Amino acid sequence: MTGEAPAERQANEARIRVRVLFFGAARETVGSDAVQLDLHAPATVATAYTEVLENYPALRTRFGRSLLLALNQEYAPS
Repeated sequence: MTGEAPAERQANEARIRVRVLFFGAARETVGSDAVQLDLHAPATVATAYTEVLENYPALRTRFGRSLLLALNQEYAPS
C-alpha cells in the first residue's frame, strides 16, 4: 500500500490515448499509416513526439528535426 486514497492512485495512473498518422516518407519509414500511443496525462505534443521517436528511431535518423507535427489539422511545435 502506498497510503494514497483510490482516487489519488487513479489520478496518478491517468493515461490518454492518441492516434498518430504518418504520411509520405514518414509512413514508408514507420511501415504503417497510423499508430496509437498511450501517454501519461496530461500529455503534450512534445510528449507524443518524444514517444514516437523512441518507438521509431528510424524517423530521427531519416528526418532529424525536420519532422513536422500537426494537432487537429494545424501544425504544432514539437
